[in-house]
Amino acid sequence: MIMGHGDVAGKDWLRVFRGYLEDLVAAVRQEALGGATLAQVQQWVPNHLAAKYEAAFSRYGDYRPWRQLILGNIERVYSQVS
Repeated sequence: MIMGHGDVAGKDWLRVFRGYLEDLVAAVRQEALGGATLAQVQQWVPNHLAAKYEAAFSRYGDYRPWRQLILGNIERVYSQVS
């Protein structure tokens, strides 16, 4: 896969990215259904997913720091599941 930035990626990266999307949606959905606000979800979900995904997504350094990137992803998912 040729991404919009970074190196050419293979199946391993696709597995990581797919897992990230699945876990992100599940975590945001769980919190939203429990009545959490967007701000609360944006505080909790990055910490919840960091151990599994932060290193893989932070390899681009300052270009796309994971903890900033995920906030926009959470906002988009939250608007769809809440």
